[in-house]
Amino acid sequence: MISNEHESKRLEGVCFLLLAQLMVGVCIVASKSLLKSTPAITILTIRFSIGFLFLLFIHFLSSKDKLAPLRSLSRVDWTFIVAQALCAGAFFNILVLFGLKYTTAGVVGIITSALPAIVVIFSIIFLKERLTSKKHKISPALGATNAAT
Repeated sequence: MISNEHESKRLEGVCFLLLAQLMVGVCIVASKSLLKSTPAITILTIRFSIGFLFLLFIHFLSSKDKLAPLRSLSRVDWTFIVAQALCAGAFFNILVLFGLKYTTAGVVGIITSALPAIVVIFSIIFLKERLTSKKHKISPALGATNAAT
């Protein structure tokens, strides 16, 4: 049986993820508008610079040891962080903006809806996760089908 606290945390996590998707949607629509007058690289440079300053500010406000967590990271941790920064940060965003430049925001939304299926496949391969319920098995297939149509 799942405790109320666990269920509450799960619901909180779902809310955070829904808000993240809302922000992605706003970002894609705003980017489409910006691409009419501003190059993709310029948009990303400004976006990541503002994001860096914001996160640095939040880090120094919230962290007691300031840089101690950075010192405790191993080479493997740094490798994963650099890979995330390049793949999920830079490459993903630049490819989305280049695609958005030549198509519509709606098409970008439809194509990125394949993401759940990709995440499930990668989590099975790299994290050795198992699909535990019917809905976990069906949901990625529905997302992939949606993207294919």
